[in-house]
Amino acid sequence: MATEATIESVQKELTVCETLHGLDDPRVVKYLTQLFLLYGKARRFDEMLPLCRRGLDIVEKKRGTYHVDVADWLHRLATVLAARGSRLEF
Repeated sequence: MATEATIESVQKELTVCETLHGLDDPRVVKYLTQLFLLYGKARRFDEMLPLCRRGLDIVEKKRGTYHVDVADWLHRLATVLAARGSRLEF
């Protein structure tokens, strides 16, 4: 299971990356993915949702709507919503 120390470490790395490259730089997505996976192992679904939305937003803006990475983030978002018993509203 993901330890709190590991999560805090990745959060710090994310903050450094955001500071160096900007909040919506594609390099930020690497750390969003790592946090997403760690939160998933810890079953912290409410914390996963904003990561999904942010990752999806960055990837869609930088790579285009039809890029395969957008599909990956949409799948992650759907998985989190299903785990929470929620539905995606368009």
